[in-house]
Amino acid sequence: MTASAREILVMGLPKAGKTTFIAALWHVISTKEIPSELQMAELQPSRDHLNAIAKRWRECVAVERTIHGKDRKVSLNLQTADGSKVFRLTLPDTSGEVFTRIFENRRWATSFGETVDSSDALIFFLHPDSLVVPQRIDDGVEEAVHVMETVESSGQETSPQKTSNFVPWEASRASAQAKILDLLQLVIRARKSRALRIVIIVSAWDLLKHKRISPDKWLAEKAPLVWQFLNANKEKRPYIVYGISAQGDDYSKANTLREFIKPSERIRVVSEQESSSDITKPLVWALE
Repeated sequence: MTASAREILVMGLPKAGKTTFIAALWHVISTKEIPSELQMAELQPSRDHLNAIAKRWRECVAVERTIHGKDRKVSLNLQTADGSKVFRLTLPDTSGEVFTRIFENRRWATSFGETVDSSDALIFFLHPDSLVVPQRIDDGVEEAVHVMETVESSGQETSPQKTSNFVPWEASRASAQAKILDLLQLVIRARKSRALRIVIIVSAWDLLKHKRISPDKWLAEKAPLVWQFLNANKEKRPYIVYGISAQGDDYSKANTLREFIKPSERIRVVSEQESSSDITKPLVWALE
């Protein structure tokens, strides 16, 4: 059966977990330790990078981040579990700094633009530690009024020259949520009217397992602008949110993680409907 070429655009800010995900994915499909919806159809010639990052992943050693300027595309020959569909899937392993620069400079390389144009779906990674709880504008106004009233009651001057410590705003100071939303909009605008399936992956989900909240509801709470944007466009650009712990836990608990006889079983993949160790599920959904 001839493999159909499929490409998924992978994006995320620095330290969002993209490379760790790819390392865990390669381990699962190359070892066949656990049942998965996607399996390896055949080995591709070039796999040194995949083997190197998967080895570090198995040993519970932090997978080295992709360095800007050393970005690469990972190609995988995959098939569905029943063998009815065969894919040659391409995933770009791109440095998070690239996406930061795209946001700040409002332009991207021609090669990246070609990937945006040719991709069948988008997977966007975000790390929970990168997001801060949104602050309501009216709360900020009340705080400012309180400060001014305190200053005035003390008899101090309130001239702008004496009370202002404002730092000029620049793009690098934007919040992670603003950057994520803007990058999503840039991609969608570049594709014009063409449909795009979107997968949001909240990495390091083990940090949030005690909250007993679904990934979609967590996104709505922590990144409401992103969540509202996705829902406003979901008929033409369907989306899903996964919480994924590709490593299984914090690296400080490496000794415990190494006790797993099958390293694949320490992976957690959580959606609104289910929880499993099958890290291929987001890819299956993206390629539907």
